Amino acid sequence: MRGKGDRLSATIQNLLVEASEPLETKEIETALPKETRIKILYRLNLLRGDGLIKGKAVGSGKGCWIWWSISTRDSTRDSTRDNVRDSTSDNTSDNTRDKIRYGKK
Repeated sequence: MRGKGDRLSATIQNLLVEASEPLETKEIETALPKETRIKILYRLNLLRGDGLIKGKAVGSGKGCWIWWSISTRDSTRDSTRDNVRDSTSDNTSDNTRDKIRYGKK
């Protein structure tokens, strides 16, 4: 997180972790009535840039996004995929890998 004393970012992240489904920007705004839309969007984009949450634009309007927390399940799936790649590269030589990749005989 960018700032240690940034309560808004921590609050937003907690909202997304506790939610059972992705939240729209408007839903996050209504959960934080004292904060401005600009501050919320800024913090959401910072958290997304830091890799703590994910977001996807769902409309052509301003700030029509859905946001969700990165779960441990996603990170384990990615690391498992990397382990499979690493194990296959250890078992084959560079020459064999090139033959498979480029269809050489």
